[in-house]
Amino acid sequence: MLERLWRADKISHWVDGISLEMLYQSGKAGQVFMENLRDRGLLTLSKCLECGDAFCPPRIYCPSCMSSKIEYKTFDPVGYVELFTACRVDAYGQALEEPMLIALIRFQNVKGGLIHRVKEVSLDELHKGMKLEAVLKPREERRGSINDIQYFRPVRV
Repeated sequence: MLERLWRADKISHWVDGISLEMLYQSGKAGQVFMENLRDRGLLTLSKCLECGDAFCPPRIYCPSCMSSKIEYKTFDPVGYVELFTACRVDAYGQALEEPMLIALIRFQNVKGGLIHRVKEVSLDELHKGMKLEAVLKPREERRGSINDIQYFRPVRV
Protein backbone atom coordinates (compact mmCIF):
# COMPACT_ATOMS: atom_id res chain seq x y z
CA MET A 1 0.00 0.00 0.00
CA LEU A 2 1.27 3.48 -0.83
CA GLU A 3 1.37 6.12 1.83
CA ARG A 4 0.68 9.73 0.87
CA LEU A 5 3.54 12.08 1.66
CA TRP A 6 2.55 15.55 2.82
CA ARG A 7 5.95 17.02 3.77
CA ALA A 8 8.99 16.72 1.48
CA ASP A 9 11.35 17.41 4.39
CA LYS A 10 10.33 14.05 5.90
CA ILE A 11 11.78 12.02 2.99
CA SER A 12 14.77 10.02 4.20
CA HIS A 13 15.58 8.28 0.92
CA TRP A 14 14.14 7.51 -2.49
CA VAL A 15 14.72 4.33 -4.48
CA ASP A 16 14.33 4.81 -8.22
CA GLY A 17 16.24 4.81 -11.49
CA ILE A 18 17.07 7.79 -13.66
CA SER A 19 17.96 7.37 -17.32
CA LEU A 20 21.07 9.39 -18.11
CA GLU A 21 20.98 8.95 -21.87
CA MET A 22 21.22 12.27 -23.66
CA LEU A 23 22.44 13.92 -26.81
CA TYR A 24 24.84 16.79 -26.23
CA GLN A 25 24.80 19.60 -28.77
CA SER A 26 28.23 21.22 -28.70
CA GLY A 27 27.24 24.54 -30.33
CA LYS A 28 29.47 26.83 -32.40
CA ALA A 29 32.44 26.96 -30.02
CA GLY A 30 32.28 23.21 -29.43
CA GLN A 31 32.16 22.58 -33.16
CA VAL A 32 35.31 24.67 -33.70
CA PHE A 33 36.98 22.77 -30.83
CA MET A 34 36.06 19.33 -32.22
CA GLU A 35 36.96 20.17 -35.83
CA ASN A 36 40.42 21.45 -34.86
CA LEU A 37 40.98 18.37 -32.71
CA ARG A 38 39.85 16.03 -35.50
CA ASP A 39 41.54 17.76 -38.44
CA ARG A 40 44.68 19.28 -36.91
CA GLY A 41 45.23 17.46 -33.61
CA LEU A 42 45.13 20.78 -31.75
CA LEU A 43 43.06 22.11 -28.87
CA THR A 44 41.11 25.34 -29.24
CA LEU A 45 40.64 28.21 -26.81
CA SER A 46 38.47 31.28 -27.00
CA LYS A 47 40.19 34.56 -26.20
CA CYS A 48 38.17 37.61 -25.21
CA LEU A 49 39.13 40.70 -27.21
CA GLU A 50 37.80 42.95 -24.42
CA CYS A 51 39.43 41.64 -21.22
CA GLY A 52 41.99 39.20 -22.63
CA ASP A 53 40.83 36.11 -20.69
CA ALA A 54 41.22 32.78 -22.50
CA PHE A 55 39.05 29.69 -21.99
CA CYS A 56 39.29 26.02 -22.90
CA PRO A 57 36.91 24.52 -23.79
CA PRO A 58 36.09 27.61 -25.87
CA ARG A 59 33.00 29.75 -25.28
CA ILE A 60 30.93 31.96 -27.57
CA TYR A 61 31.10 34.78 -25.02
CA CYS A 62 33.46 35.71 -22.20
CA PRO A 63 32.26 34.50 -18.80
CA SER A 64 34.45 37.13 -17.12
CA CYS A 65 33.10 40.28 -18.79
CA MET A 66 30.19 38.90 -20.86
CA SER A 67 31.64 40.25 -24.12
CA SER A 68 30.82 38.43 -27.35
CA LYS A 69 34.02 39.73 -28.96
CA ILE A 70 35.83 36.39 -29.09
CA GLU A 71 38.55 34.93 -31.26
CA TYR A 72 39.44 31.25 -31.45
CA LYS A 73 43.07 30.14 -31.26
CA THR A 74 44.60 26.68 -31.42
CA PHE A 75 47.37 25.32 -29.21
CA ASP A 76 49.25 22.08 -28.66
CA PRO A 77 47.50 19.65 -26.31
CA VAL A 78 50.04 19.94 -23.49
CA GLY A 79 48.91 20.86 -19.99
CA TYR A 80 49.41 20.06 -16.34
CA VAL A 81 47.56 18.14 -13.64
CA GLU A 82 45.39 20.27 -11.37
CA LEU A 83 43.48 17.45 -9.64
CA PHE A 84 43.31 13.69 -10.11
CA THR A 85 41.55 10.59 -8.86
CA ALA A 86 41.66 6.84 -9.35
CA CYS A 87 38.50 4.96 -10.39
CA ARG A 88 38.52 1.40 -9.10
CA VAL A 89 35.16 0.27 -10.52
CA ASP A 90 33.63 0.74 -13.97
CA ALA A 91 30.32 2.42 -14.81
CA TYR A 92 28.50 -0.84 -13.98
CA GLY A 93 30.08 -1.25 -10.53
CA GLN A 94 32.47 -4.00 -11.62
CA ALA A 95 35.98 -3.94 -10.18
CA LEU A 96 38.70 -2.86 -12.62
CA GLU A 97 41.90 -4.89 -12.86
CA GLU A 98 43.90 -1.71 -12.34
CA PRO A 99 42.69 1.77 -11.37
CA MET A 100 41.69 4.16 -14.17
CA LEU A 101 43.38 7.51 -13.55
CA ILE A 102 41.32 10.63 -14.32
CA ALA A 103 42.66 14.18 -14.09
CA LEU A 104 41.55 17.76 -14.47
CA ILE A 105 44.10 19.06 -16.96
CA ARG A 106 44.69 22.80 -17.09
CA PHE A 107 46.64 24.78 -19.66
CA GLN A 108 49.08 27.67 -19.23
CA ASN A 109 47.33 31.08 -19.10
CA VAL A 110 43.93 29.51 -19.87
CA LYS A 111 40.89 29.31 -17.61
CA GLY A 112 38.94 26.04 -17.51
CA GLY A 113 40.47 22.73 -18.50
CA LEU A 114 39.65 19.20 -19.59
CA ILE A 115 38.82 16.12 -17.55
CA HIS A 116 40.35 13.07 -19.18
CA ARG A 117 42.08 9.72 -18.67
CA VAL A 118 45.77 9.56 -17.77
CA LYS A 119 47.96 6.56 -18.66
CA GLU A 120 51.62 5.57 -18.82
CA VAL A 121 52.08 6.65 -15.19
CA SER A 122 51.25 4.98 -11.87
CA LEU A 123 49.00 6.45 -9.22
CA ASP A 124 52.04 6.80 -6.95
CA GLU A 125 53.92 8.83 -9.59
CA LEU A 126 51.02 11.08 -10.67
CA HIS A 127 51.07 14.46 -8.92
CA LYS A 128 49.66 17.96 -9.09
CA GLY A 129 51.61 20.06 -11.54
CA MET A 130 52.83 17.10 -13.63
CA LYS A 131 53.15 18.12 -17.28
CA LEU A 132 50.98 15.99 -19.58
CA GLU A 133 50.58 15.64 -23.33
CA ALA A 134 47.63 14.24 -25.27
CA VAL A 135 47.86 10.94 -27.12
CA LEU A 136 45.56 11.25 -30.12
CA LYS A 137 43.92 8.59 -32.23
CA PRO A 138 45.44 8.22 -35.69
CA ARG A 139 44.08 10.92 -38.04
CA GLU A 140 41.95 8.49 -40.07
CA GLU A 141 40.19 7.26 -36.89
CA ARG A 142 39.27 10.68 -35.49
CA ARG A 143 35.57 11.57 -35.55
CA GLY A 144 35.37 15.05 -34.02
CA SER A 145 34.85 13.89 -30.43
CA ILE A 146 36.67 14.43 -27.15
CA ASN A 147 37.49 10.73 -27.47
CA ASP A 148 39.79 11.64 -30.37
CA ILE A 149 42.13 12.17 -27.41
CA GLN A 150 42.79 8.60 -26.26
CA TYR A 151 44.40 9.77 -23.03
CA PHE A 152 47.05 12.09 -21.58
CA ARG A 153 50.52 10.92 -20.52
CA PRO A 154 53.54 12.50 -18.85
CA VAL A 155 55.62 14.61 -21.24
CA ARG A 156 58.74 12.74 -22.21
CA VAL A 157 61.94 14.71 -21.89
